[in-house]
Amino acid sequence: MTERTIAIGDVHGRSAALAALVRVIDPTALDTLVFLGDYIDRGPDSRGVLDQVIALAERCVVAPLLGNHEEMLLAALEGPSELRYWLKFGGTDALAS
Repeated sequence: MTERTIAIGDVHGRSAALAALVRVIDPTALDTLVFLGDYIDRGPDSRGVLDQVIALAERCVVAPLLGNHEEMLLAALEGPSELRYWLKFGGTDALAS
């Protein structure tokens, strides 16, 4: 087996799509999956996406980066205007999941 580095970005709460991609990739302990952020918002299952990324760390090397949607979530903790901004760009979907 050879090691691979695979970049994955902009999952946006689509846990079923991520699961299908992971099935096709079938990562091994030698592989590194670099997640380019935007795990959350817009799609119906942000939590499921995060759960999968965390679980993948048991199977291969996972390098999770923050995307602008995760940055908006963290900024939302700072005050009401930042919270409204995040909710406008998909935060409502993330909270629902």
